[in-house]
Amino acid sequence: MSNISLSIIIPTYNRAKILKNIFNKLRKQIGINFQFEVLVCDSYSSDNTKSLCELYKKNKSFKVIYINTKTNNLSFKRNLGIKFAKSDKLVFIDDDCIPENNFVKKYFLSLKNQRTIFCGIVTYPKKWINKSGYLKYRQSRHFIKVDKKEIKSNNVVVMNMGIFINRNYKKEIYFDERFTGYGFEDYEFANRMIEKNFKIYKINAKVLHFEEGYNLKNYLNKIYYLSKYGVLNIEKINYRYFKKSIYYKIENNILVRVCVNLKILKFFLVFLLKLLIIFEKYGLLGFKNTYRFMILLSYLIGKYDRDNINLINKKNWYE
Repeated sequence: MSNISLSIIIPTYNRAKILKNIFNKLRKQIGINFQFEVLVCDSYSSDNTKSLCELYKKNKSFKVIYINTKTNNLSFKRNLGIKFAKSDKLVFIDDDCIPENNFVKKYFLSLKNQRTIFCGIVTYPKKWINKSGYLKYRQSRHFIKVDKKEIKSNNVVVMNMGIFINRNYKKEIYFDERFTGYGFEDYEFANRMIEKNFKIYKINAKVLHFEEGYNLKNYLNKIYYLSKYGVLNIEKINYRYFKKSIYYKIENNILVRVCVNLKILKFFLVFLLKLLIIFEKYGLLGFKNTYRFMILLSYLIGKYDRDNINLINKKNWYE
């Protein structure tokens, strides 16, 4: 029987600098009177991720398990962590999310019941938010207060999530490895877990999200590729779940269908989006509805450029 009481799973790729900050925060966790492990699931990063993990294997605060795979797929690496985790209490964080000082203790005390999932609070650095209307908008999309209500599938983010599952049933919570790039893997996972009678709640365990290269343009680019390729993925993987999403409503909106059939309109939308990005850069825009409108524009442009190629398992399609 393992004496590991909690397993933290971190899929990573070329983020050794932030990973070091995560390790340092985990070394400073308070109220820990049990052993926990950190499983780092890498894909042969070209930076010093491997040597960093080897160095921290010497620390006495927690155990480091370093796993390397040629498959640079987020779901695949999460599943590797699940497979090799020694505890029934699993916590997932992304490699750009730095936990607060009592993060581990909060999850350890909360993960008591089988088939229960908790999603924690995601915040951005205050100095970044003060300088960026875009990040203010992103922050508004995350909950910051905890209540006892169950979370809907579209609000689940695995970048800060814990689950209690008997090791004999680990395969039941595997992520779908057909998802590549940005979008829908968390959404599909949440819907599947809910159908399996898992309950999903909020937890007051915080991470600070150091989003690499944070800016509006990069985020809108992800939305573009989510529309161009990601929608085709979720439609093929689970069309029933797709029908429950906001994107299905957008796809079947009469006005959207009319606009997409007018090919010449795409050039106007591209021009308008570029103009709005410039305005936002100089602080001339900052309203929530403006960001929503820009997201919709990016989605529509992606829909214009969509094709019918089967992109399941296509690697890094948004990069």
